[in-house]
Amino acid sequence: MAKLRGLSDHCPLVLSANEEDWGPRPSRMLKCWKDIPGLSALDEKGGEDDLSEEDLVEFHGVSSDIHSLSRLHASISWQQSRSLWLKEGDANSKYFHSVLASRRRRNALSVIQVDGASVEGVNPIRQAVFSHFESHFQ
Repeated sequence: MAKLRGLSDHCPLVLSANEEDWGPRPSRMLKCWKDIPGLSALDEKGGEDDLSEEDLVEFHGVSSDIHSLSRLHASISWQQSRSLWLKEGDANSKYFHSVLASRRRRNALSVIQVDGASVEGVNPIRQAVFSHFESHFQ
């Protein structure tokens, strides 16, 4: 049910929350999982009947190994992409300067609120920051 209220763009919606049981969700398999030693044998065991406690521990160990290797791979890929850009990127390129300019704009402080009052300018902001941290570390 949706109703318009004059010129307002507010439209209330009523969503049905009836959850029907469609059975178990299908399992998902990544192609790289077939290369993990021992996982296929463990998977076949799991299809036959309930897993023993040892098999469950082994399965969870393999799962955690997969997740930690995935995080490691993502970290390495990120670092390689950064080093490749730094090595092959032109330091005087338009892209490089636009990235730096947008970073400077995003990080710039022109006005801050101190005790409900606006403080503008480099020296007043610097003094407000110094006095704030001086009061915390005395």
